[in-house]
Amino acid sequence: MREKDRKPFATTIGLMRRTTPFLLLNMAVFTGFFLAIVAWLGVFGGLAVFFAERVEILAFVFLMIAIFGPGGILMFARRYLLYLMMGAHIAVATTLLLDGELPEGKGQIAFGREVVRSRFRDVSILFALDRLIHGVVSRFTRRFVRLVDMLPLGGGASNVARIGATIVNRSVSYVDEAILSYAIARRSDNVWQSGRHGVILYAQAYKPILGAAVKIWLLGRVVFLGVLLLLGLIAVPLVMAIDVPWFQVTVVVGTLLLAMLIVRATFEPFAAIYTLVTYHRAIEGLEVNAVWDQRLASVSGKYRELVGKAQESSTSTDPLDTATVPPAAIAGDGAPGGGALPPAATTTSPAAPAPAGRGPAPSFGAMSRGGGRGALGGLIGGAVAQAADGFVRSQQQAQQPAASPTPQPAQPQAQPQQQSQPQPPAPPQAQPSSPPQPAPRVEPHAAAPSPPAPPPSGGTPPPPPGGDDAS
Repeated sequence: MREKDRKPFATTIGLMRRTTPFLLLNMAVFTGFFLAIVAWLGVFGGLAVFFAERVEILAFVFLMIAIFGPGGILMFARRYLLYLMMGAHIAVATTLLLDGELPEGKGQIAFGREVVRSRFRDVSILFALDRLIHGVVSRFTRRFVRLVDMLPLGGGASNVARIGATIVNRSVSYVDEAILSYAIARRSDNVWQSGRHGVILYAQAYKPILGAAVKIWLLGRVVFLGVLLLLGLIAVPLVMAIDVPWFQVTVVVGTLLLAMLIVRATFEPFAAIYTLVTYHRAIEGLEVNAVWDQRLASVSGKYRELVGKAQESSTSTDPLDTATVPPAAIAGDGAPGGGALPPAATTTSPAAPAPAGRGPAPSFGAMSRGGGRGALGGLIGGAVAQAADGFVRSQQQAQQPAASPTPQPAQPQAQPQQQSQPQPPAPPQAQPSSPPQPAPRVEPHAAAPSPPAPPPSGGTPPPPPGGDDAS
């Protein structure tokens, strides 16, 4: 079976197995982080305990440093050490995915570091490019994949959509790494231009890529809870056995940090590789679209900054800079906010939702099911489509019984009035067969406004309308 015919999950497992040295390196680095954090908590936690009965303000300061200090250390290390390690792993996985093998005579870690330094020259450039890509992808997601604005529902359904949008916004970090993989795969010295093209290709084929990122983000939360539960089986008995406040705080914080580091060391590489595998398959055969270049430039300042850096670092003119795009194509075809939903990789752009006042809006379930398998609506919308559509149907059914009784009683009352006005009252001899209370006596006001009809020639005039019938 060819590599591109295998499912992304099987391909990811294969790449993880072939890049085992990086997994071992991740575990070693994060184990060192954990030991350093434990020492940090022990030192500053001990100082907090020491000053607790002497200088309370110092005890509080040391306690805050002990709790929040490890986060700052991780952020600092992530910018320099972890970005270099992550970039090298992505470079090796991308090369194995596209070429099938690495150059002979080089180890994986050495080859990955060499690729990162040859493409980016410095880890700070890698960090800056990743931040720009993250800003553009986040803006694209908010601008063109806004679930709340696409849904013509209110109440609880909109709240569910906001939760879905939050999940989507948090999962785009995996998309950033996939676009970095494209920048590495191009083997170009101008990484800013490669990042620019990678973002455009993502906009053209975003559905399966963002869908994979959402799935893997949700799976990561499940894995974190599972790891935390396993560690809690050890931490909870310790907290209950030793009734010392500073020790209990240290155990709780240490358990949370250990669970987070285990997930980062083992699951994060899997998530990054899974997303980049989906990305490279989604953009296969696509060409960079100048329309999306102009659309992104019109809505994202980060993208304009990325374009400026690409132009400064380029020795030749990018065809995107000389392409002529009609303003109507940039503005879109009437989607919410003046833009159009991005087209799929192999299909034309889907019709935008009908604006308010111009026709019935599609239901959430129809929109999510129409996205196709792997689409964003099939992932987020599929989870809430049945609940949302059922909610709307229940409201419509609840309104129908209340509205139906109003027109029905008026129909039998309107017909006797229309028939009694042009005709005179029945003669006295026809009344014995009528019921004791005839219709004219029930509604005397209906015949009062009209003048009495003239008596027929040669006959006796009828009795007055208010008179009693003789029987």
